[in-house]
Amino acid sequence: ETKVKDCHHVIIRKTGVKFSVSLHCTFNETLSVREVQKVSEQIESRIKERIREVESVLVHAEPSA
Repeated sequence: ETKVKDCHHVIIRKTGVKFSVSLHCTFNETLSVREVQKVSEQIESRIKERIREVESVLVHAEPSA
């Protein structure tokens, strides 16, 4: 089961020598709010782990259409 349907509206800002990332994600409608929060945290962690220059990540959860 796919948990994330789509990520879009990605904004990357440079803050000194580091970067901050903001993105909007649409999640599978069967997920609870708690599950969406968990997946959002996983997305944030993975981005920061894989791109060391990224200092902060904010995932905006959007409802599925």
